[in-house]
Amino acid sequence: MENKYQVKIDDSVMPELYTFDQLIDEGLLDEIDEKIKVRLNGEDVWQTARNYPFADTEINAVKQLHSARESQGASQLNISIPNAIKQDTTSAQYIRSEHHNRKVQRNLPEYPSIVDKWNWGAFCFSWVWALFNGLYWPLIIVVLNFIPYIGVFLSICIGFYLGKRGNMLAWMVAERKGLTVKDYIDIQKKWNIVGVLFFPLIVCFVIISCIFKFL
Repeated sequence: MENKYQVKIDDSVMPELYTFDQLIDEGLLDEIDEKIKVRLNGEDVWQTARNYPFADTEINAVKQLHSARESQGASQLNISIPNAIKQDTTSAQYIRSEHHNRKVQRNLPEYPSIVDKWNWGAFCFSWVWALFNGLYWPLIIVVLNFIPYIGVFLSICIGFYLGKRGNMLAWMVAERKGLTVKDYIDIQKKWNIVGVLFFPLIVCFVIISCIFKFL
């Protein structure tokens, strides 16, 4: 018989009970979020989900099923016992690996490798790059450039933000449009190359402007 768990998020107790597998599938065993707490149905004490000793409760339950299988015969029970338990490896390791495997399975759609990398095209061309990639809020840069000093400073800050997060923002738009990962990567690589080539010109322009300003 599977263990059932109650879940509390902040101060709200979820009405339904969850099995261990359902806790994983629903993403309730978050490795960081401390607002999610669980307790075995019938217990009084809530514990943070990521620190709950599932290794004891769940592994014991599986071992009981294993014993039932051996006593009644494998042909009468359709039970799959993890090799990690049969070999008496540490139960905590099994829980962590199972959690990791299920997270990987939930993220099967291909994830672009460049998403977290710097985008020179987004940094150098800011709102121009944004328009071509389906983003419109960076157009505020056009207005900011008419504000002396602070407007230019804010525009530069937005440029750095787009350089840092541009690939992620563009990927979110590409997903909505149904763009393939390959096409997305090709587009951003082209922008990145153009940005790298254009960046020295920006530096030279800034230096020359500063020289003429202070002459």
